[in-house]
Amino acid sequence: MLKALGKWWGKAGRYALGAAICALAISPAQAQDISATVYAPGDIPPGSGAGTSITLTPIYVRASVGGRCGFADGQSPNGAVSQPDFDVTGFDATFNFVLDCSGPARVGVVSANGGLFQNAALTPGYTSLAPYDVGLSLAGDAGAVATASCEAAALVAGSTACSTAYGGAGGPQVNFTGPADETTGLLLNAPSTEGTVSTIRVLAGPYNAPDVLVSGNYQDVLVVTLSGAI
Repeated sequence: MLKALGKWWGKAGRYALGAAICALAISPAQAQDISATVYAPGDIPPGSGAGTSITLTPIYVRASVGGRCGFADGQSPNGAVSQPDFDVTGFDATFNFVLDCSGPARVGVVSANGGLFQNAALTPGYTSLAPYDVGLSLAGDAGAVATASCEAAALVAGSTACSTAYGGAGGPQVNFTGPADETTGLLLNAPSTEGTVSTIRVLAGPYNAPDVLVSGNYQDVLVVTLSGAI
């Protein structure tokens, strides 16, 4: 089972500049008593060898546009794997999702159990935890891609290591344990606004560890989170 958590944020600033122009009207009676050009006190008439200087201080207009980052509408990672006798057959499943971020983004994944698990009483030589690998592939604008692969055991909360159980599920061994924030998770160092498809893949081969898996139903939950990056 996959759960996706996303966050949107944004802000915009708007500035308006206004100017008023006032004109003084002179009645005909007044016009008879003054010259065609009137100089205010301190002004220097043309031809006097000097000029009037008007200096305007800079006028700055500033605004900002906040970033946005989330899963595209209806395109968050979601789904389930149901594989009978996975200890014999293994499994391989891929889930699609689409990022919608105006700048770089990070995606993190947390495994609830660190593998496929069932709560069962154990005797020596038996286990109730089966490993599997998780591959993450992020797609952005202009062909930007980021990939990584770790086993579920390396994606429990607080983990910083990365290893694989079955050779990985695509991509180098780079830890992408969530929850994602501006500095945590797999980095896609590009915007993702073109609707390109990202994937999360879960994979296991036939079980081959020394301890025997006890019979029963196994499960894990992957929580996928997304954040804008810095």
